[in-house]
Amino acid sequence: MFRAPGSRFVFAVPFVLLVATLAASEPRFRLMPLDASGLIPYFVSEPAERSRFRPGDGELAEWALQEWTRRAGVALRFERTEHEETALLRFSWLPWSEDGALGRMDRVTHERALITVMPDEHRFRPTVRRGVREDPLLRDVVLYYVCLHEIGHALGLSHSDNPRDIMWPGANGVTLPVYERYRHHLQTRDDIPRTAWLSHGDIERFNAIWTASNPAAGLR
Repeated sequence: MFRAPGSRFVFAVPFVLLVATLAASEPRFRLMPLDASGLIPYFVSEPAERSRFRPGDGELAEWALQEWTRRAGVALRFERTEHEETALLRFSWLPWSEDGALGRMDRVTHERALITVMPDEHRFRPTVRRGVREDPLLRDVVLYYVCLHEIGHALGLSHSDNPRDIMWPGANGVTLPVYERYRHHLQTRDDIPRTAWLSHGDIERFNAIWTASNPAAGLR
């Protein structure tokens, strides 16, 4: 879960290099692809009323899936399906939640996951909200970050205590500079999918989990 800054957080165990320790420290749930190609079908739900969803928000989710596919060192690919019942991963867009979450990943069944995003920028932390008013592209940065973060949870990653990792959950007074660091690399919205967002730590932790639970899985 990625919470709005100012909420309380429980941080993960610090990053270590031993694959066995990494794998053991992660949550047990992870999306399991349908075949050796790493196929994970996904479905994008219609936005809920009053969610303040914008048409381009769905594109941010798709770009985030592409970023994980592009950067992963193992076979992994997401394919959109128009049939919700066949999807292993589903995206939904809801109004602001009282728990202060910008997004969350929930296990629906033992093999399916739901990613929920709350795209209402009017409920962002005041410093971030002011930044969005001055720079609308910052809103896309925030939501893209949230999508990347929750996809990471669906792939089996827990939180990181390193602010340079996408799996860092945020902290009061620090999150805006993190968003601004990513924003600094963008000239236009089209630069979002052209820019590397996942850190070496994110990728190494993901690959450790993948290879530990799938010994036969070959790295690219």
